[in-house]
Amino acid sequence: MTPPDLSPHQRALLGHLARPTTLWQIADHLDVPRDVVVADVRTLYGTLGVTQRDGAVARARALGLLADEPRPEDHGSDVGA
Repeated sequence: MTPPDLSPHQRALLGHLARPTTLWQIADHLDVPRDVVVADVRTLYGTLGVTQRDGAVARARALGLLADEPRPEDHGSDVGA
């Protein structure tokens, strides 16, 4: 699956979703209304084709979308060799 193009805001949300934080804490950290975070997370789930937070994080990791994790194609062909 080709990684979707995500906005910087969506990538930031993914990073927060990968941590044990509540949506309210994410809203406070990003200094946006809580309703905005809830709506943006729903949109992000749709973009990733998932319905829950753990699914979003798993899909993002599989696609190499989390900033602290390399994309699968960055490993080269000798992975596991």
